[in-house]
Amino acid sequence: MRIEVRSPNTLLETTVRENVARHLRFALGRYATRIHAVTATLTDANGPRGGEDKDCRIQLRGIGLDVTVTARGTDFSMAAALAGDRMARSVGRMLDLESARSSLHASRWSDAGGQY
Repeated sequence: MRIEVRSPNTLLETTVRENVARHLRFALGRYATRIHAVTATLTDANGPRGGEDKDCRIQLRGIGLDVTVTARGTDFSMAAALAGDRMARSVGRMLDLESARSSLHASRWSDAGGQY
């Protein structure tokens, strides 16, 4: 799983980038075999005026996965943590649904004696 942290309009400290990448690795680690790439884009909506204006958009690409989530917080670490948790829940739901579908298909196949 390749993780990239971008900040097109803001200069980020290395520690912030590392914290965001570490949180994403932790939140998505159990799905790492299904994930090819994760890109986190951090932006400051209204510049230096302050407030809850730090945005994090995470795009995830993987085997049967193409998911994008966003979150806003008072700082980049908070926004990334919220978006990472949201992404983990989304991917978990998608993979659980996929697993349920394949189990249903397999049980129908075996119940039908290998024939539909």
